[in-house]
Amino acid sequence: MEDKEKIELIEKALKKINGVNVMIKNDEGKILVGRSTYGEKLFMLPGGAVERGELPKHAAASETEEETGIIIEERDLILIGYVTQRLKGLQSAQGTVFIYECTKYSEQQLMSFIPELIDISFMSFEEIYKRKNEFGLGYLRMIIAYHRVIEECEPVIPFERSLSDSIEIFFNGHLIQA
Repeated sequence: MEDKEKIELIEKALKKINGVNVMIKNDEGKILVGRSTYGEKLFMLPGGAVERGELPKHAAASETEEETGIIIEERDLILIGYVTQRLKGLQSAQGTVFIYECTKYSEQQLMSFIPELIDISFMSFEEIYKRKNEFGLGYLRMIIAYHRVIEECEPVIPFERSLSDSIEIFFNGHLIQA
């Protein structure tokens, strides 16, 4: 790889060094997920990159709107944890993904927008675990961490984890690992 290519790779990665994901819950406790329109088209959580100089809460609200059409207020976002992740292509670079919970939104907005995500729906933890092979590993780990928060298995909130570390939870008598 030439120096120019390395510099371009580093600059591209640094623009996306930090990210956000939002756990949007409905009244039944189900989480909003959607399939990506690129790559393997796996299920994922609403979210995206935190631009340079942008606050994570602002990025969470704007990325959620951009990807799902749901408008959420920054004041309704609760930081529940963050994970560190290693960036592809750069051995020593890592970023942080801030994970928020939000329970205030309007489903009408979901239907009145052409979203970036497809197959957007609310899924229970049971549905997610049954379909775990349809989720990216990082998203599945974030969802399990979130479930651990709800079940009060996490000793500190907001939790802090590495996205590369495996995680587990007992659910309906079964051990779920990712």
